[in-house]
Amino acid sequence: MGGERRRTIAGPKQIVWMAAVAVGSAFFFSGMLRACMWLGDRILPEAGLVYGFIIGMIATLVLWPQVLWVVWRARRAHLRKAGRRASGTIVRSEMRREHRPFVDRFRLGLTVDLVHPASGEARQVRKDYVVIAPRKAQLESLHRRLTEGGSAPLLIHGTSTAIDVPDRPSWADIW
Repeated sequence: MGGERRRTIAGPKQIVWMAAVAVGSAFFFSGMLRACMWLGDRILPEAGLVYGFIIGMIATLVLWPQVLWVVWRARRAHLRKAGRRASGTIVRSEMRREHRPFVDRFRLGLTVDLVHPASGEARQVRKDYVVIAPRKAQLESLHRRLTEGGSAPLLIHGTSTAIDVPDRPSWADIW
């Protein structure tokens, strides 16, 4: 895999997943607000809409990450069942701190070279995991496990490739 050209695996499926999360979050947020406001109006007509709105906001913030966790587990299980397991060589494993107003973020960037099992082509998978300070220890643990020059477990199904990590490092990470 020295000097040959590698094709980066990314494409329409990743965009579809991102769009599904964006649209799903809008529908989930809207549905939770409507349900809580309707319930609040039925229970306490004079102030139920306000309380329903507040409870709907809190419920959405608490439940949406759980919904994403379920979807992530389902996608991982699907890739494990329908796809092939493979191993790739980590060519870049870089963790850095990004200073942002109000909160610092930590980013783990991974680049993995592999030979696609079906086509025999040299491919490359790139993945960035981004977390805020409270999840930094989990990201550091992943960084220690996936070091440059080491091997990374992969799940491959058609043109989709995922780095097989046991836990979802970021709450929004499903693709």
